[in-house]
Amino acid sequence: MAVLDKAIQMDETCYLAYNSRALVYVTKYEYDRANAEWYKSWRWNDSQAEVHLQLGALQHKVRTTEPALDAYREALTLFDMRIAEGSDFILQDRTNRAVSFIMTEQEERTGAFLCPLNK
Repeated sequence: MAVLDKAIQMDETCYLAYNSRALVYVTKYEYDRANAEWYKSWRWNDSQAEVHLQLGALQHKVRTTEPALDAYREALTLFDMRIAEGSDFILQDRTNRAVSFIMTEQEERTGAFLCPLNK
């Protein structure tokens, strides 16, 4: 955490440091802090499809359906754009797109997320 804090201190626009801090908070079950870090990251680079996917998963975990769906839909849109533009990481982007699609579609069709993340 100290290294990430220093990176942000040196460059507050270092969105990858915010992403990494969010992941550390998730491992500590500090979901509010993780959420805040992802929003900081997103503020500096709102085209990060992965951050939207991570936000969706976090919102899903804490059972806030509409914010989760919004995040998954945005991730889906961004992954579609990236793939259409000829992604350098096509397999990773297609896989993440599939996850975004599955999470969005199951909620829209059934009215409930079928894959509980709270086990």
